[in-house]
Amino acid sequence: MTLAIRQAIVASPYARFASSVTDPNKIRADLLDERHIDTNLIALLKEIILDNQIPFEFTVVRFGHHDDGPHGHAGGKAADGWPLQSTREGDWAPAEGVVMDKYLKVAGASQYIRQLGLGGTMFTPHNVQQATQRMGVYVFHDGVPGADFDHGHLGAIFD
Repeated sequence: MTLAIRQAIVASPYARFASSVTDPNKIRADLLDERHIDTNLIALLKEIILDNQIPFEFTVVRFGHHDDGPHGHAGGKAADGWPLQSTREGDWAPAEGVVMDKYLKVAGASQYIRQLGLGGTMFTPHNVQQATQRMGVYVFHDGVPGADFDHGHLGAIFD
């Protein structure tokens, strides 16, 4: 993905950056970083944010996430966040509903998705069904007891 696509994602009114979780400037810098953030992740985010105009609030991309190895956030192949009801930061969509369904269906059907994690209240049987759009996509509960935070994990395919 070109730098222009990365810049379009960062500048999009449909992309928001959670100031309460990670420094928003670090998230923006991650998305613009062609050396560390995989083009397949950018292609996935383009489908969600630019092509389908689903408002999405990023909570973390690479900076600020624990080292989860070369095929996760540390390797520039994953992003966490939550779909929004509007383009206002913090206007999180309900854990189940029209906006969440659209987000899960678009992400789950993408040729660029490898894994789709559902954390906290996002992890419901209904949402697992919505996210399971094609074979080969690993839909999982992204949480552990005591640390099951509301978020969606987008893991891109890798070459």
